[in-house]
Amino acid sequence: MKSTARNFFSLLSADIVRRLLGFVSVAYLARVLGPEGFGAVNIGYAVLSAGIMFSAMGLTAIGAREIARGSSDEIVSDILSLRLVISTVAVLIISIIVFAFVHDSTTAWIIIAFSGSIFAYALLIEFYFQGKEDMGIMAAGRVSSPALYVVLLLIVVRSPNDILWVPLAAVMGDFLFSSVLLQKYRVDGGKLKLRLRPNVWLFLLKQSVPVGLGYIFAQVTISYPPLVLAMFWSNTDVGVYSAASKIVFYLLMVDRVVAPLLLPALTRWQGVSAEHLARRTGETLRLLILIGLPIAVGGTMLAQHIVGLVFGSEYAAAADVFRVFVWYFFLTVMNSVYATSLLAIGQNKVFGQVMLISATVHAIIVTYLTMLYGYIGTAFGVVLAEGVTLVVLHVWLGKFSRIVPPASVGKILFASIVMAVLVGASSSIHFLAVIAIGAVVYGLTVIALRAVTVREIVTLLKKP
Repeated sequence: MKSTARNFFSLLSADIVRRLLGFVSVAYLARVLGPEGFGAVNIGYAVLSAGIMFSAMGLTAIGAREIARGSSDEIVSDILSLRLVISTVAVLIISIIVFAFVHDSTTAWIIIAFSGSIFAYALLIEFYFQGKEDMGIMAAGRVSSPALYVVLLLIVVRSPNDILWVPLAAVMGDFLFSSVLLQKYRVDGGKLKLRLRPNVWLFLLKQSVPVGLGYIFAQVTISYPPLVLAMFWSNTDVGVYSAASKIVFYLLMVDRVVAPLLLPALTRWQGVSAEHLARRTGETLRLLILIGLPIAVGGTMLAQHIVGLVFGSEYAAAADVFRVFVWYFFLTVMNSVYATSLLAIGQNKVFGQVMLISATVHAIIVTYLTMLYGYIGTAFGVVLAEGVTLVVLHVWLGKFSRIVPPASVGKILFASIVMAVLVGASSSIHFLAVIAIGAVVYGLTVIALRAVTVREIVTLLKKP
């Protein structure tokens, strides 16, 4: 079993590289294909995302949890076989809808070509290595896919006439990702056998469907706000909101790195004892608050500088959105711990129910506040709804597992206030220097107050 620190930094490094490669590919395609072609590619990606989510249907989360519990490797073959069947159905449905309703032949073929990646994801056994807490190979796979994609784009996509090569390059990159993990699985002695086992599939689906629906409901918080903003206001308002939200979604790299670590770890802690799970969950929440709170506070105070640096003065209005929306990052990281805890203790249906409640709350609050206040209302609505979700998760998890309140939260809050005062008093200094100074002062204050010690952090990262 790899240490938490090694797993964390493996995934963190991979996600940073993956996002940089993604930025390169987006910037390149936007310039080479032009607005129309770039729009068609993004339509293809949107359909692909929906198809992958449908074909996964929560099976990967169930697989990671069961592997962490010590299940035999047979579950890998069962999940891959079932996902291939579901993926075939998904691709057929997409093809029928596309040929019936998409009249532009180029866009239609782009969507169909992108759908090939659904099969690549069906063969992706990240869940196995997640359950084994071997994140190094996952990191390698996550980098290999976008790396191949970018190389192929630079070689074969030179004009809008080459647009069909874009989905083909994406599909090849995704199959490389799957192949890297499958090869590692075989080298480690794993055996795969595609087979028809309806009874086992039905058992897996009974566990996974509530989880899959929960993930679909959770996607509402990301996809719905721009749509409702476009419905009641204008494309310009959508652009302002999207500029701020993209920065926040980049910050959520923390969540993307922590999430794969949480499920197997929480499952393992739950296997020790309920008290051990409660204590370690409290420790995890404390560290996430330690990281997330100063980011949210600092982002609120330095929003104008941050947005200006990334997008330029044209998007100055997005700074007000960012001041609000940055708290979505803080709340989402907290929610991940609670939601993953429900999955770790086997409360799949409860997880699905809570995510349905969350999606409903988001839809109602975001719609109402967007109608009244535009993009600022959208940002407030998303943050408020995410806060309601945190309360609901806290209440429901408390019915099944004892919750230990994170220690030293008051001290972390005080350190954040000290940092905020310093940042506010340093407006004449370049904001990048202010960020560095604020980070140092915050860290020293946290240590001085013994909100967390270096030894505690090292110990937690080394713990299995």
